[in-house]
Amino acid sequence: MDKLDRLNSALEGFEDSVMIPKGLRSIVYDALDQCIASGTQQLQIELISRLSIAIQKLEWAMIKRDDERISEAWLNLCELKGRWLENNIATH
Repeated sequence: MDKLDRLNSALEGFEDSVMIPKGLRSIVYDALDQCIASGTQQLQIELISRLSIAIQKLEWAMIKRDDERISEAWLNLCELKGRWLENNIATH
């Protein structure tokens, strides 16, 4: 399974509950590295980068126990997850 397939599986595998799957950040970084190395479209690289940032914002908000920021970060992550899966299904 290549790194983009792992990312797809990880994103498809988590539901809309405020739990970040273990290892998701690492999977995102691996997929980003693969995209950069293979010259993938800039749009996909940007979207994976935004996923990474959204995960970090959510983790930080959870550490700080800031419910408002958790909600904002979660909504952003879910939107990006949907965009990634929609975009990636269309390109595979």
